[in-house]
Amino acid sequence: MKLAVVCGRKSEDIKKRLLSIHDNLQIDAYEDIDTLITNSIQRQYFYDRIIFASHIIRGDEMGNFQTLKDYVINDSPKTEVVYVCSAKDTESAKDFDELFSTPNYSSYLSD
Repeated sequence: MKLAVVCGRKSEDIKKRLLSIHDNLQIDAYEDIDTLITNSIQRQYFYDRIIFASHIIRGDEMGNFQTLKDYVINDSPKTEVVYVCSAKDTESAKDFDELFSTPNYSSYLSD
């Protein structure tokens, strides 16, 4: 599975941890969504799943979500997206779910 992890500065640490559990994953780590999209399009390398964390969203949340949705729909339609939020980010998770609104895209609330 080709996986993109977008969790800010901790992305590389998360990548290492995931690889220690499942060695058959191909993981790229990114600090932000824009870098993920730019690199993916330039390399013509598309992911099976993108996992990103709520704490990396800065500024216009819905704008960030829309940018990611446009990328997935136009450039990588087979990609699944998981948005990981803390329990305090329930409104953000609802916004994500409303915009993405299909089973291939989901939010995950963690404690």
